[in-house]
Amino acid sequence: MSRHWDKIREVFQRNKCVSQEELIGKLNSVIRGWANYHSCGVSSKIFNKLDNLMWEKLKRWAKRKHPKTGWWVTMDKYFRDGWKFKTKDGYALIKYSSIQ
Repeated sequence: MSRHWDKIREVFQRNKCVSQEELIGKLNSVIRGWANYHSCGVSSKIFNKLDNLMWEKLKRWAKRKHPKTGWWVTMDKYFRDGWKFKTKDGYALIKYSSIQ
């Protein structure tokens, strides 16, 4: 799990200024590949932990994009439909726990 999280961290570090759609595209490919490979052997505890870590990373990414904007305004811009990281067009980040 730590090597996978290092890869996620690297995606965030290299894509600090990209649009939300680009970030979702890059993260979805990494998440889907790792989660599909480990879906049979990894417990739901690990998937939930990764979802929580991803939530924290996404909050920091959004706040970095808008440092002078209030927290709720920034969260409303990037998180929709029950706090999913989603664009206005419906392009959403997949969650680890949704892959089975």
